[in-house]
Order: sequence, then structure tokens, then C-alpha cells
Amino acid sequence: MAQTVLILLSTYNGTDYLIQQLDSIRALEGVTPHLMVRDDGSTNPRTMEILSQASQHMHIELVRGENVGAADSYMQLIAMAPEYDYYAFCDQDDVWLPEKLIRGVEALKQVDADMPALYGCNYNICNAEGHITHPAVNHHRVITKGGSLIESWIPGCTMVFNHALLTLTRRYMPPADRHLIHDRWMFLLATFFGQVVYDERAGLNYRLHGNNVVGTLVPEEKKQRLKRISTPSSMPVWAFAQTMFETCGKDMDEHSSRLLDTCARYTHSLACRLRMAFSSEYRLTYGSLTRRLYWKYRILTKKI
Repeated sequence: MAQTVLILLSTYNGTDYLIQQLDSIRALEGVTPHLMVRDDGSTNPRTMEILSQASQHMHIELVRGENVGAADSYMQLIAMAPEYDYYAFCDQDDVWLPEKLIRGVEALKQVDADMPALYGCNYNICNAEGHITHPAVNHHRVITKGGSLIESWIPGCTMVFNHALLTLTRRYMPPADRHLIHDRWMFLLATFFGQVVYDERAGLNYRLHGNNVVGTLVPEEKKQRLKRISTPSSMPVWAFAQTMFETCGKDMDEHSSRLLDTCARYTHSLACRLRMAFSSEYRLTYGSLTRRLYWKYRILTKKI
């Protein structure tokens, strides 16, 4: 019997690509997809029409809400989701490959059900028309707690996770006024309290169309790279570290708590910046010497 997975999807004026995403979910192999959709105050009625038509062929529970932004909308989905064994986040504008969810489910089945566990996969990058422009590039990744604070490298659209991680996330929900992005928060919780499983195979085509809420990096021209090097992060790591330290630091071991505290204070402490830049505790998941030097520069200049 196929495993049922609850897919959490936030929509907002999803008229351009939503039909293709829903069609790709219908074509999934080895699982039975159920969708819980929170519409984030769409102003275009076509979004509701698309979801209504899709509900004739798919299991869709639709919740209409006011516009709060993607991060808070997904946090609300986490809070209201009913009990399933497995869950997945979904963006409204990608195209999933047929084996995306079954790979995640099979990987998570190898983990004790009581262990908070997160699966993430690689992805191809496609353009607005859906043509792959940058096929997935495989990197051997080493997951560390310190490294996860510096760089969040598993996008929500690739994530599949178990009920134990959903329960943990509800226990340690960040304050609503922090507006922290849901997938990075869950990635950190899984890294510090559970297990992360990464699949180097592509599970979807990630669409870049110019209006993405959070884009992904693609090969850039020199001017673009120089601009990115000097631009502060829009989601500073200290905010996530400080919130984690305040929310669940008391339930961590001393080493984990210290990693968070160092990261939370790094903009105000040269000693903390030096530790993050040069200590093996904050080792990045992968990369060349150039990439490691890039991140050291970003840390030392308080840009992450």
C-alpha cells in the first residue's frame, strides 16, 4: 500500500506555474499525496479556481488566510497540520520529479520513528519556461551543527520530514514577530536535535523566474559575485542562533548551546568571529579553497 504524505503548500497569486506543479504532484510514484494548502491572501481569483479544479482529482484541504508572507504562512501550516507519518513542503512554481517523495519516505524509514528526521534532495534549476539551465551538481556534504548555522543549504521545496520533527518544531516555534523562514528553522532543529539525510540525486526542477521569494545561487558574472560578497545577508545567522538559544538552548548539551551563543554574538565580538571563521566546529558542508575563503571573509566582515 502506498505511503500517504501530507504536502504543505502556501499559495499567493499562483496563476503562472501552479497548474504544472499540481500536475507533477499528481504524477508522483509510490506515494499517495494529500495537500494542505494555505492561500496567503491571493488577490487574483484564478488561484482559487485552479485549486478548486484540482480538488476534483486530488485530496486538497484549503485554508484561506490573510497575507502574512511566505515564511509566516508556512509556519501556520506547520502549526495546523493534522497527524501524518510524513510531510513535505512545496512551492507553487516548481516541477517535481515522479520519485521525489518516495525517495524521501524510504530514506526516513531507515530512521527510528521517534527521532526527528529531515530528508533533503538535490535539484535542477530551470528557467521560467521550465527548461533546465543548470543540472544538479553533486557535492559530498558533511553535516555539522556549526556549519548549519552559517549556511542553510537544504531548501524547503526539497524537504520531506517525519512526525517527530513536526512535533519538535511545534514545541520550539520561534516568536511570530521574528518572521524567521520556516525551512531554515526546521533544518537547524533537525541538525541540533535529530538527523538530516541528504540525497545527491535531483528530486525536482527548481524554477527561477524573477519573482521567487527566496532565490537560489546560479553561476554568476564577476560583477554579480563581487556584489554578493559585499552584501549583508537578508536572513542574518545571528537572528536564527539567538532565537534558538532563547527558545531551546536550555534543552541542549553545553557544546551545542555554546555554538549557538558564539554565533548569536558574532557581530559584536571579534573573538566570536575568529572562532566561527577558523574553528573546525563551524566547518562548511563542502567546497573548494576559494569557497571556504569566501565564507571566512563574509564572517569576518559580519555579512552572514
